[in-house]
Amino acid sequence: MIQVKAQFGDPKSFNAVYGFCDQMVMARVKSVGESYILGGELDTTGDEASIAQQMIGIRTPYEIEIVNVYKGDAMAGDTMTVVSAHGTLEGYSVDFGLPIPEVGKTYIMPLSCVYGTDEWSICATAMAEVGLDVTASTASIVDTTVEIIPLMFESVYEGIHSVADIDAAVTAITNTMTE
Repeated sequence: MIQVKAQFGDPKSFNAVYGFCDQMVMARVKSVGESYILGGELDTTGDEASIAQQMIGIRTPYEIEIVNVYKGDAMAGDTMTVVSAHGTLEGYSVDFGLPIPEVGKTYIMPLSCVYGTDEWSICATAMAEVGLDVTASTASIVDTTVEIIPLMFESVYEGIHSVADIDAAVTAITNTMTE
């Protein structure tokens, strides 16, 4: 395993994450794909340092099914591919210490478009697990009392403990933006 050290700023609030991301969705992870290097292929002929430098560009794709949309133009029931910065390629693995989505689980996922690409990246520092599995077919009847579990920085979800709390936070943000 290649150890890549990274420091991540602690997002200060749900409002800050909502303002930063391009889309925010509740989504169920359907599958995980093969990891790859953004912008090229892994050259393993160099030393460990050069391989580690290349592996900073690793991406692992996930197919997600949208359950609910809080921001953006996705629709409930849509599927899309998103990427996370971790994975294994040609026997080398990278772990940045970020939360890794699991197939079958449902998450709140802030998403950002990766500059210069057509990829959507998960803002993993602000990802939260939805405590009860829901599927897109039940999107219109999601139990609003379902627990939201922050996966990295709890500051993002301070005061937000359920789906109803997220709905209220998004409503407050969008009302402020239209005033």
